[in-house]
Amino acid sequence: MTDNATQRSAVVPQESKSDGTVDVNKLADGLLALYEPQLKKVQQQLDELIKKQMTLIDQLQDENSRFTNVQTSDDLQQMFMMVKLYQTKLVVIKKEMLQLHDRATKLKQDDATSSTSWRALGYLHILVKTLRSARGCGLHHLQTCHEIFTCGQH
Repeated sequence: MTDNATQRSAVVPQESKSDGTVDVNKLADGLLALYEPQLKKVQQQLDELIKKQMTLIDQLQDENSRFTNVQTSDDLQQMFMMVKLYQTKLVVIKKEMLQLHDRATKLKQDDATSSTSWRALGYLHILVKTLRSARGCGLHHLQTCHEIFTCGQH
């Protein structure tokens, strides 16, 4: 019971003969003395926690920037792959166009050769007809046939 009585006397302010401000100061000093070590410890822990949080925030920002850079580099890699694919397609299209051009040129040459051949055959046919009809006609018809035939070849 003596412990309870001691605790009550420490907690409950006793009336003193001096003025009340001294008692309030003593009470405040006692309260500070009682809670100040714990509050300082909590303050240190809070400061340490804030420091760790700031470090963690910096690390998270660094990671975010790395992820952004990785994503950007992935986009660049994908873009380069698309450029390579389109370049390959372009080469294939160029080859096809060259083949088509060669075929068209060859067809034109074949057409020109065949039309020249047909034209030559036509002139030859005219020449033969003229020669048959000109058996007794003379040199004039032969010169005309020769001119027709040679004009078709130029």
